Amino acid sequence: MSELRCESIAKSFGGTRALDGVSCMFAARTVTALIGPNGAGKTTLLDVISGFLSPDEGTVVFDGRPLTGLPPHRVASLGVARTFQNLRLPLQMTACDAVLAAASTAADDSLWRAAVGLSATGRQTIDHLAHDALSFVDLQSHASQLVGALSYGQQKLLSIAMCIAATRRTLLLDEPFAGVHPNLIDRIVEKLRVLASGGHTVVLVEHDLGAVRQVAHHTIALAHGKIIGDGETAGVLESVAVREAFLAG
Repeated sequence: MSELRCESIAKSFGGTRALDGVSCMFAARTVTALIGPNGAGKTTLLDVISGFLSPDEGTVVFDGRPLTGLPPHRVASLGVARTFQNLRLPLQMTACDAVLAAASTAADDSLWRAAVGLSATGRQTIDHLAHDALSFVDLQSHASQLVGALSYGQQKLLSIAMCIAATRRTLLLDEPFAGVHPNLIDRIVEKLRVLASGGHTVVLVEHDLGAVRQVAHHTIALAHGKIIGDGETAGVLESVAVREAFLAG
């Protein structure tokens, strides 16, 4: 089972300390929520873990291997995939092609080689990965639809499908419930629970504390770049320090 660990992570932007000695662990078969007011350092931590930012201090370790200093595509190839708050999806691709592209990078570690030189066996592998990922998020009937024509909630589901196709190990999700119609929130909660029970490590940044209470086994609360709560979700959400941080934020 995969284990993702952050050790004394620090990151500053100018004179602002975005992360200040953050140490935490994300376990397999667990959904962990990162919560906190705006500017707490949540997305910065995801950026450091996924290789989009280098920490000023500290190390990210995945299955005993340091990830610090690796570019995002290498981090992803090792089994850590992420979504973004602004999604960054290929709007002119079909849903199927978007997931195929994600699956291709997992199968061959090179989208270019996958596109022009993948063997028949390799192509069959990524076809299965893409089909399974779309089916998992209930988007198989939208496979031929352009990504830009999907609803915002469906695009959120598609981004999760792309992560699943690309890695099947550890998913970093930036606000998966933000802007989603309430009817879809329960579906996303269900999918994340299934992923965790199947062995995935799921980490999500989220402001919807109701959704966090529904889905997260474990919660880490940040404020001003420091951890102010780390433990079982109900206990963290009810702690005085966390409540005060949200009121102040």
